[in-house]
Order: sequence, then structure tokens, then C-alpha cells
Amino acid sequence: MRVLIGFSNAIPELAQKRPLPGRERAGDEILCLQKEGGDICYTPGMTWQQVLDACPKGWHPDIYVHRSPEYHPLPAGLEHADCFTVGVFGDWNLGGYAIRSVAEVFDWLVADLGGCQILRDMGFSNVEHALLWGYNPQQHRLLPGYENDAHRDIEMLFIGSFHPYIHSRRTQMLARVARLSTKYRVLLASGIYGQAYTQLMNRAKIVFNHSVRGECNMRAYEAAACGALLFNEADNLEIGLVFRDGEECVLYTEDNLEERIAFYLAPENTEERLRIAAAAHARVQQHTDAHHLAKLLDKLEFLYQQWRLTDRKSRLFRHRPTSQRQHRLLIHWLRMPTLDGLSCVQQSLAKEGSHPSSLFLRGFAAAELALQTPDSPASTVHLLEAKQLLERQLVQNPQDLAALYSLSRVERALGQEESAWHRLHVLHARLQAGEHPLAWPLFPHHYEVLDIRLESLWLQYSPESPEGLEGARKTLLGHTTAQLSTYHFERGEFSLAANYAQEAIAYLPEDGWMHTLFARAQRALGNWQRSLPAYRKALEYHPFLFEAVEEAAKLLMDIGRKEEAITLLNERLPLFEAASGTETLCDTLRSLLQKAQQMPPPSAPSELFYFLAIPSWSQESDWKCLVNAFWQHASRQAQARLLLWFNPQGDADKTVVTALRQYLQQLAPEASSKVFLIAQPLALEERWKLVRSVKALLRGGDAAPFWEELANAVNLPIYSLEDLREARFATNISMEKRTCL
Repeated sequence: MRVLIGFSNAIPELAQKRPLPGRERAGDEILCLQKEGGDICYTPGMTWQQVLDACPKGWHPDIYVHRSPEYHPLPAGLEHADCFTVGVFGDWNLGGYAIRSVAEVFDWLVADLGGCQILRDMGFSNVEHALLWGYNPQQHRLLPGYENDAHRDIEMLFIGSFHPYIHSRRTQMLARVARLSTKYRVLLASGIYGQAYTQLMNRAKIVFNHSVRGECNMRAYEAAACGALLFNEADNLEIGLVFRDGEECVLYTEDNLEERIAFYLAPENTEERLRIAAAAHARVQQHTDAHHLAKLLDKLEFLYQQWRLTDRKSRLFRHRPTSQRQHRLLIHWLRMPTLDGLSCVQQSLAKEGSHPSSLFLRGFAAAELALQTPDSPASTVHLLEAKQLLERQLVQNPQDLAALYSLSRVERALGQEESAWHRLHVLHARLQAGEHPLAWPLFPHHYEVLDIRLESLWLQYSPESPEGLEGARKTLLGHTTAQLSTYHFERGEFSLAANYAQEAIAYLPEDGWMHTLFARAQRALGNWQRSLPAYRKALEYHPFLFEAVEEAAKLLMDIGRKEEAITLLNERLPLFEAASGTETLCDTLRSLLQKAQQMPPPSAPSELFYFLAIPSWSQESDWKCLVNAFWQHASRQAQARLLLWFNPQGDADKTVVTALRQYLQQLAPEASSKVFLIAQPLALEERWKLVRSVKALLRGGDAAPFWEELANAVNLPIYSLEDLREARFATNISMEKRTCL
């Protein structure tokens, strides 16, 4: 049987032209289509006919297997192939749009058990299950000397992705594993490949695993191949097809994870752990990538023989209008995480000027091309082209919210901030009004949070369905409000930032970053009663969210809650200590912990009544009038004090200090004991500390709206100079105050 495989895993038997295990008598002729290193070199924009032309003379496939259409572009015209075509959806959780747009190209679809159910729910009946993952025995193997515990110095190991949006459940479980680093040697790592990966696996006594789709993933096989004890989630859909609990692996639940870890790491149970690991190592020898490909070909050979007897024109995709097929294929190509084919896509799109989305997709392609050459003149040229095309698209179709969003991102990349944020505010208003974005890619498309959520949405609903459109609207609205929250926070408009963050939480309630944005804005307003619960909620969803840990700890220290800060840092530090590449983060947390431990006990509340004023220092009459009014009041009130703040401006500091000192001497010798100048640089988000350390704010100065917003957020009284002169204010304000500076 002649088989052409597009974008296959690296399988030694294929590279060395050896028969697959179990198919020695099948007489298979297998060629690989790859970008590099294959029998046939794939080039961007390749058509199916060009693929056939690149095959050896007289060689024609019986079966074409295309792996991961969610990552690899289909050759144009594949729907007309006169061979049996198979699409293998591996990471189907990130391929919602790919399945919806191009799965109809294939005669048959292959996926893991979870993916098969998803495909059937979408209406596909031509579905076959297969174990899609395995391992390469030339790389993943038991190294000499690691047959027992002699060199296995890592007690719990995980190597893989920490992506909190793709692997949310895994992240929660990893946090529990990391907390055990105070008792065991735990290492959580990512971005490690090749020999370094194999070496780490061989050093592990236990390898922790948690799949993303309920599949028996690569790590399960690789751990066993390297002689470690595999810990796998018990509700995995496929693990039982390969390993048995207590015989070749250990299955854990959310209720018994720590208990099972303690049991198998106990010295008295070493032999039991080694026995299970050895049994898994023996069994996994029949589960290499080559073994699994051979079993897949066994199934496909049977299906191929049946297909030969049926109507070969049954592929739904080939019956769609030509323009629709071309449109779907181009969007499919543009959504690929690789950018190789963007120029080819642009050329194809330029010929389709009449299509309603042509300008948008050309603009999107130009913007993505800019990412290939960041910080270069070519990047700017591509961005300017993208801006022009997207603007034309909006003139042609003002309802295209995808173009509006992408244009705002392009303008931000060009540094055109004012226009970009204006467009985002317009987009927010239109989304709130119920308008729906079209189901087109959004720039940038590299599996950012927005992309991941949309892919998940389209697994459930067709992008063009009412449910799909409404889901996309809410998803985009959540991310738009989050961006607007960040924008207003950076401008010091903290109430607006908090409002937008709260709206984002309403749309994306389980996103820890949205809770962090809300916590950050409330902290900047001095409203720690709302900020701290939001930080805790953020860490509940994202246990490894460093910003939330650091900011919450600093806030607790700022408000004098020393013991809570120490508890938080002691609880979270082990998570980062267990993870590789976090040395700088750990140093930061240890430094905070040391500062918290050295904090003095809270002082008793002061009986003094402190006013805070932020005068216009550039106008001498302004601050003199303020000081004079206060002094008239202070001469009658022994407990009154005035704090004057200004942001240090270098050489101007001396002038301000000298002028104020001279004026206080003119008022009275004792005036300097009641009026204090605070010349301390404070970032916008730190100025709440000044407000929290006083009992009233005096209105005035160029920045009055900003300071009054801070005062209003914590119900701090705001008085005018006339109030001060006439003593129209409350003196019995029952507010807990501690100095935060």
C-alpha cells in the first residue's frame, strides 16, 4: 500500500525506510511530505497537483494522511484527490475553526477518544479512533545506571506547558505538587527538549502527568520509556488502553493525589514503585510512534478497501461553491501558527478583490508578516499596508468589528496610541450594543488567550450560528474591556480601570488576570478591602500568577497586616521554588518575606488631625493661600497638621523647600512644626498611601480631580479652604489610619 503522510512525527522507521512493526509483510511504500527533511519538500502555497508532481515518477498514493490540520495548511485542491484522504486532528482543542472550515475535505477523520466524540457532536460520522501519540525509542530511553534509584535524585518531576488557559486544570494540580517541595525534591520545568529532556526524565522517581484532552499523551509514554513511575489523572479517557493502575502506572484523583505521592515516595515502598516502573517500561516497548502508526494503517487499509467500492465524490467540501472553498482555505491558512505562507496567501487574496473579506484578510496577512521582522523597516512597511487595507475594509463594510479590533492592534504596533484606543472604545460600545464580530481571525493570531477561547467556542458552535456569534461577541467584549482597563490604569484613571475590569470579570469570571486587573485598580484607589479578595480570587484560578502574589504581599505590608503577608509569601514561595527558570521571581519573594518579617508592630493611631494638600507649586499664590488658610485654622486647633506633597523635580526641589521655609518663618516661628513638606516620588498607583495616612483632603491644585478620586474611593472627607477658615468639617472621623510611607 502506498501512503503519503503530511507533516508526520519523526519516526526512525520512516526516515530509514524500514517496515513499520507488525506490517513487515504489508509491502508499504510510505513517503513523507515535510517542510524540511521529508521525501517531498512542502513549499508555501503548494497545490495537491504540485504535491503529486513532486512524487517519484510513476508513484501515486493510495492514501494521503494529513496530520494536524489545526497546525499544517492543506494543499489547495485536496478535495479533488483521487486517493483516500484522512485528516488526523491531534490538538483538536485548539482546532475548532480548522475542523469547522476544512474537515469536510477528507474522506475520513481520526482523533483520540475525546476528539472522536467532539467530531461526532459536530455531525461527522466518518470518524475513527486511534492512539495518536507515542515516543521515539532512539531518544526516550532508559539510560545506563538509572535502572534503580541510585541516580534518581528528583522525586517529583513535570516537564511541559504551564499555559494557564490551555491547561487550567493541570495548573491547579501542579500547584498542589509544587507545594510538596518543602518535603520532597520537586521540579516543574518547561521548554526542555532533546537529550536534556531524556536526562531529566531518567533522574525522576515519579513523573507527574495531566493531559489536556483526556488523551494518553506523549509524556505518559516517555516517562515509562525512561524508567520513571508515571502518575496520571484517573479520569483520563485513554490511559486504560495502555497502562493499568497499580501495575504499570498510578492513577490519582483530586482527593488522593498527595496521599498517593506520599505512599510511593516512602522508603518502605521503594520496591513497589520500582516494580511498577519496570513493568511500564516493558509494556511501553510496544507503544512507540512507529507501533501506533502501524496500527493506524491497519485501520486505514480496511477503510480504504471499503472506500474503493463507494462513491468517491462524497466529500462535502468539493460540492461547495468554488468561491466558498477558496475563502475557507485561505482563512485556514491564515490561522496557522506558522507564517511561511502569508506572502502566497496575499497573492491569492489580491486576485479576489470582489470578495467581501478580501481587504480584511489581506490586511491581516500584512500585519502578521510584520511580526516576522520586528523592529525593522520591513515591519513598519507591512504594518502601514495593513492599516491602509483594514481602513478600506471598514469603509467598504463598517459593520466589520473584526477589522475594527485588528486595526486598533495594528495602530498600537505603529505607536499610534490615541487612534488605537479611540477605536477600541468604539468597539466596546458597539459590542455592548449587541453587534457581533464576523468569524474571521483577529490580529495577532498566535494562540493568545483570545484565540484559545474562540477555538474552544467553535468546538461547541458553528462560527456562523447564533450561539457562535453571541459567544464570540461576549469573548471579544471581555478581552476588549480588559485592554481598556489597562489603558485607563496607565493613565491614572483608576475608577474607570476598576469599572472596566469588573465588566471583564462578568464576561470571563474564571480568568485570574481579569481579577488581577480589578485588584490592581482597587489597590491604586486605596480600597484594599476590595483589592485583597480580588487578588485571592486571581490566585485561585491562576496559582502561578506572580504579579498577583507580589502585589498582594506588598499591599498587605502597606496596610500593616504583617502576619498575613508572611503567610501569603510562605504559602506561595514553594510554588515558584519548584519551577525551573524562576530564580529572579524567587529572589523577589524572599526579599519581600524578609522585609515583612522585619516590619515593626503597628503603631497606635495618632490623635493628630492630618490634612493633605496638593497645591500648584508653579503658582506661588496658590500654595501660599493654602498655607495661610491652614495656619489660621491651626492657630485655633492644637491637633491640626498639614502635609504638602509634590513630586520631586530635580533642581526645582531646592527652590520649593527654600520658599516654603521662608514663608513659614514669616507666619510664625512654630508654623514649621505643623506644616510638613513631603518631597517623595510616588508612582500614580502608589499615591493612595498618602491619602490613607491622613483624615481629610484639602481641595485645590492642578491635579485636584485625581486626588479627589482617591479620596472618594475610601470615603475620605474633602474640604475647601473656605471650610477650613470657617471650621466647617468633622473632627470625630472614626477611620482606621496607619502611616503607609
